[in-house]
Amino acid sequence: MLRCLGDGAFLFSVTNRTLLRFIGMHHRLFSFLLFGSTIVVGAVSAQTHVVGKVVSHDSQKPLSFVNVGVIGKDVGTVTDADGAFNLDLKSELNDDSIRFSMLGYKPTTYRVEDFVKAFGSKKALVVLEPMSYALKEVKVSDHEFKEKTLGNRTESQHIQGGFRSNQLGCEAGVLLKVKRSPTFVKDFYASVTKNSYDTLFFRLNFYSLKDGLPDKNILSQNIVLKTTEKSGLMHADLTPFNIVLDEDAVVSLEWLKDLGGTKGLLFSCNIGGGPVYFRQASQGEWDKESFAGIGYWVTVDQ
Repeated sequence: MLRCLGDGAFLFSVTNRTLLRFIGMHHRLFSFLLFGSTIVVGAVSAQTHVVGKVVSHDSQKPLSFVNVGVIGKDVGTVTDADGAFNLDLKSELNDDSIRFSMLGYKPTTYRVEDFVKAFGSKKALVVLEPMSYALKEVKVSDHEFKEKTLGNRTESQHIQGGFRSNQLGCEAGVLLKVKRSPTFVKDFYASVTKNSYDTLFFRLNFYSLKDGLPDKNILSQNIVLKTTEKSGLMHADLTPFNIVLDEDAVVSLEWLKDLGGTKGLLFSCNIGGGPVYFRQASQGEWDKESFAGIGYWVTVDQ
């Protein structure tokens, strides 16, 4: 198997020789994955290892799967089932901001230098306040709704893709083109071609778009997916969550648990099914690769 990758956080594997020639001729962003040494020349910056816990203001109970990260940087993580986190913060990030955020709670932001001074030598305790959401009014006409598929439906075995990093909070998603409002989301599917792990843990997210990239999470509660699917369709019934789309959106899977690597998990991909939206870490910047698409899709009523 020959492996190819783009510039971002998603790695593609190609098994078809014709497709490999096509990629070589038409897409310079794809290059063969070579394993070797990388030499970095530059100043060495100080680094502080911060550990801590995130709890709810009301109950003081630990909060699982809180996004923790430096805004706009590839430095971040997600709290574990006990609300605990650990993160390495370099001094070059001192003027940046570290944010703690989770659906249903008000985000909390600190200047990195202030956070390190306060918690660099002791365990951090971060408290998030609950936040209420106003229910969105949905007007339903006499229109006869029909089931449709949005996203990139593919179960291809010729092109496969997987996360380049198992950094917690790493995400990859696809575009949902919404042609009629309201659109009611029913099911989510992901085509898994290989899974060498016991149980996969992902958070399913839906984002609005701004300037062509994912912006705000439009959900009001966390959707955590667990699956032991080794090969086939990973499915989630979304009807209990009442997800309604009025315009184009991105649906993504977010890496929630360190499984010790990423090579044991691959999804179906296809040429022309893009873009793939990705970010390397919680609170990091989004990017996209338009050449190939990953096999995520949803069924909806429109």
